Amino acid sequence: MTVLLVGIGTAMFVLVVSDILLTLLHPSARGPLSYRVNRLTWLAVRRVSILLRSRWLLTYAGPTAFGMNFFAWVLGLWVAFALIYLPFIDSFSYDRATPFGTHGLIEALYVSGTAITTVGFGDVVPATDVLRMAIILESASGFGAFTAAVTYALSVYPLVTAIRSAAVRLADLGMLDPGAAARLAVEGGATEMAALHRGLIDNDENTKRFPILYYFESGDPSESTYTLLRSGLVMCIVLRWGVSHPAVPHAGFYGPPLETTLRRLMDDYETQFVGGRSRRGHRDEHPLLESDDLADRLAVLRSGVSDAGVEVAEEDDDLPEGFASFVSRAEAFLDRIAYEHRNRHGPLLGRSGISRSEDAARPTAATARAAPRER
Repeated sequence: MTVLLVGIGTAMFVLVVSDILLTLLHPSARGPLSYRVNRLTWLAVRRVSILLRSRWLLTYAGPTAFGMNFFAWVLGLWVAFALIYLPFIDSFSYDRATPFGTHGLIEALYVSGTAITTVGFGDVVPATDVLRMAIILESASGFGAFTAAVTYALSVYPLVTAIRSAAVRLADLGMLDPGAAARLAVEGGATEMAALHRGLIDNDENTKRFPILYYFESGDPSESTYTLLRSGLVMCIVLRWGVSHPAVPHAGFYGPPLETTLRRLMDDYETQFVGGRSRRGHRDEHPLLESDDLADRLAVLRSGVSDAGVEVAEEDDDLPEGFASFVSRAEAFLDRIAYEHRNRHGPLLGRSGISRSEDAARPTAATARAAPRER
């Protein structure tokens, strides 16, 4: 029994410490404990928001997940060392002037609690060298957990603000509309396209480093990750298949790498977050939208570009190469993101659907065929 309790406690200690180190220090790996805590917290808050018909409750998901991460770290260390101390609880020295209960699990939790919080009342002290070293290790771990929580907050919250600011800026520029995106491509020039490309890469890398960013939802849909991603997808489609490349030369330069970045971003989100999937390398099939639907979307794209006074890409009777696969996948992807975050979603190259409505969004009929089946 001694070996079993010490083994379980040691395993819990290693799990918590590795989770803290991966969460704070690794550029892309996620902590095995914090990822599950984040996801379960998000699902719980989302369920309550649906039951109460209040989308505003989703704004508490991110802060709640952050608090639950810290709670899981402290609780894990507390219980881990309590299990390590339990077989040796009679080896501690007790103050005779202080009444104590049974020397069992509660006493072990008490000793562990005073050590992890570095309180150290002195009424119970380790009586062997090994236990003294264990107490010191737990005190250092507790101090480290509190420091990690502060560091985590200082790292995450500026990025939350940056995502919201980027989304609001793009929404204010009208990037959800292909015509406005075409005007920005012309008037903003290569500098604006480079800034957009860099912003999407930063968002992807920051979310891979701190997955909890996905669960921070704003009460204003225009400040959401959905708006940021949709704006990038609309601009990519405009650059690749909307504007004339001879008339807008930098469109031909920035369009393909922007498409590559967005495909990678969609891969990362689908692997890590959307639908709760957690298998690396997993990809769902993305069936193409119906040909008539795609033709209508292409017509909306060309009409918006033309109405904006920008020369339209050369037209032919067939869909441009790559248009069908990219738009179909982007539509399904946005539909899933909107559904999870309870945003209104309209067809890509149509209404943006951005709304302050508190009703839960549902997959649209147009995208139901393209949306991958949830597993």
